Amino acid sequence: MRIGAEIGHNFPANVPMFFASQDVPSAHANQGRLGMSVKIHHIVAKPRRLSARLWVSMSCIAFVAGCGGGEDGSLSFDFSSPFDAPAPVSSDVLTAFFAAALDPATTAAATALLREDKYLLQQNTWSFSGSGPAYNSFPLRSSGAAFAHAAGLSGSGSLIVITDERISEENDVFGGRVEFLINGGPNGDEHGSVVTAVAGGNSPDFIGVAPEAALAFGTYETTAGLVGAGQYAIANGAVAWNNSWEYIDTALNARGFDRIFNSSIVFNSSSDGQAYLTTLDDYAAQGVVVFAVSNEDLDHATLMSGLPYLRPSLEAGWLAAANGVPKLSASGNVTAVTLISSPCYEAARWCLVADGTWEVPDASLRLEPGENLVTGSSFAAPQVSGALALLEQAFPGLSPHELRVRLLASADDSFTGFRADGSVELAEGFDKDYSFKYGHGFIDIEAALKPIGTTSMRMADGAAVSTDAPVLVTGSAMGDALDVALEGAEVSVQDQLNGSFAMPAVALTAGAMPVARSAALLSGSLRTNLAADRKAPSWRSRIRSAGFAAIHCL
Repeated sequence: MRIGAEIGHNFPANVPMFFASQDVPSAHANQGRLGMSVKIHHIVAKPRRLSARLWVSMSCIAFVAGCGGGEDGSLSFDFSSPFDAPAPVSSDVLTAFFAAALDPATTAAATALLREDKYLLQQNTWSFSGSGPAYNSFPLRSSGAAFAHAAGLSGSGSLIVITDERISEENDVFGGRVEFLINGGPNGDEHGSVVTAVAGGNSPDFIGVAPEAALAFGTYETTAGLVGAGQYAIANGAVAWNNSWEYIDTALNARGFDRIFNSSIVFNSSSDGQAYLTTLDDYAAQGVVVFAVSNEDLDHATLMSGLPYLRPSLEAGWLAAANGVPKLSASGNVTAVTLISSPCYEAARWCLVADGTWEVPDASLRLEPGENLVTGSSFAAPQVSGALALLEQAFPGLSPHELRVRLLASADDSFTGFRADGSVELAEGFDKDYSFKYGHGFIDIEAALKPIGTTSMRMADGAAVSTDAPVLVTGSAMGDALDVALEGAEVSVQDQLNGSFAMPAVALTAGAMPVARSAALLSGSLRTNLAADRKAPSWRSRIRSAGFAAIHCL
C-alpha cells in the first residue's frame, strides 16, 4: 500500500518549522496528520517529524520495508558506515552481577505480573483497516520489561530526558516525577505525553518500561527547548535522551547536515543549529541519545536516527529504534519480526527493534478522539530509553555507553528473516551481527540482565574452566556435604566479555542429588533466552560504501 500526499502547515515566524505526521499512512490527510482505522482496534500512529520547509511532498510512503526491503531480511544496497565503529568497551563492561535475574522465581514472578490488568492493557490483537494480517502485540512481555520489573527493577535513581511537542502536566500517570523544562504550546496533541508514559509512566491502570525513573521534558518547538533539554541531561547525568521526532525532508548527507546545523532554514540562525549540535556532541559523550527511525520507508535512514553515519564521534552515545511486531513462541522467544516502520538502513550499527504498539494510559491522552491504541517508532524509542534506565539500576557501576553495549549485545537476532550484513566488535573479544533491516535485532532486556555469552571460572594457574555446567562433581558417598560446605560462599566467574560476576559457589556443584538445586540454577537460568548464541563469528565487516543508488518509491 503506497499513498502520496502533499501537506501544508503554517507556523509562527519565530519558531523553527516543525511538522507532525502520524506514524503509519492511510487514505486521508487532516492538518498534516495521516489517520488510519483498523479491524479490531483503531490505530493512531504518530511520529513527530520536523520539516525544513512549509510544504512537503511525501511520495514514498509504505508499510514495512517498501521498495528497499524484503521479508527475507535482505536489502539491495550496502548501507555500511564509512567510518569504523567506536573502540570496543573494556573487559570490565560486566562488572556487576544481578542475582535476581538468575533466580528461577523471577521468571514465575514475571508471569504473574503479566496477568495483572495494567500489564494486560498492552496485550492487543490488531490489524490495519480492510486488509492485512492480524498482529499480536504485548510489548511489556516481548521487550523483557516485565521480567525486569519482577526482578525488582523500576528505573529508580535514573533520569530519562524526553524531547517532544508537549506533555500534559497534570496526568497522574507521571506521578509528579516529571521536571517540566519548557513545555510546548497548548494546541498540541498528547504525543509527548504518550511517549513519556511508555518510557516511565506508572498509575493504578498503566505501567511503562521504567515506572520509577525520574523524567524531564523539553519541547522541540524552540531552540531553547531543544538545547535546554540537552543541557539538563548533561548537568543531571541522564542515562537517555529520547527523541520520537525527525526532520522529514532532510537527507542523511552533507547537504542535509548543513541545512539543519549550518543554516537558518530550520533554526532562526546558523548559530542556533550549531548550539543544538554542540549540545548533542556534549551529551552523547556521556549519555545515550535515542532517536526513532522513520515510519515511512525512504530507502535510507533519516538524518537524526542516522547522524553518526555523518558524525562518527556520536556513535558510542547513539541508538536508533525501529517499530516491529514480533511473533513469540510459547516460551517467549522471538521467532519472527514484521517491521511496521522503516528498516534501520545506515543506522544499523546502532539500531534496535521494539514493538511500538501501545494502549494509551487513559482517555485524556488519546491522540485522536475515540482512539486508544497507537503504533509507531515513536513508541519503540521510549522502550529503548526505559530499558537503559532499568539497566542503570541493575548495573550501577557501568556508564551509559557500557549499558548501550549490553543492550546491543543482548538483542535477539536468532529469529527467522534476520540476515547478517556486517559485524561489530562491541566489547573486547565479543562480535555482534547486525542487519541493515533489523539492526542488532529485537530488544531483550531479560538477556541484558544476565551474563552475555558463556561464563568461565579462572583457576589459580590461569586456566579458564567453563561454568555452563557443574564443574565440581562428587560421588554418592559425599552426599550433599559439598553443597552444604559451599552454602553462602561465592566464586568469581567471567562471561564472554571477560566481565567479572559473583556467582553462588553451590552453582558449580553436582553432588549425589539427581539434579542439584545449584546445577538447575546454572544450566537452566543461564541458558534461558540469553545472548549466548548471538555472538557472531570472529569476522569483521570492513566494507565501505562507494555511494548509493538514489532509488525512491514513486
